[in-house]
Amino acid sequence: MGLGNTALGPVAFVAPLAAGVVADASGYAAVFIVAAAAGVVATAILAGVAEPRTRGA
Repeated sequence: MGLGNTALGPVAFVAPLAAGVVADASGYAAVFIVAAAAGVVATAILAGVAEPRTRGA
């Protein structure tokens, strides 16, 4: 858990900066399209993850 939180620190710092660059270059619609695509990918990945407490039950 600690490693996961540590890894998310730089992402939390860089993501708004990258979104600002994309918004300046391509407009806000591009930012929302990228965010929606990332949400779909994350949902697809999480759908395949089993709850660890129910594996052995």
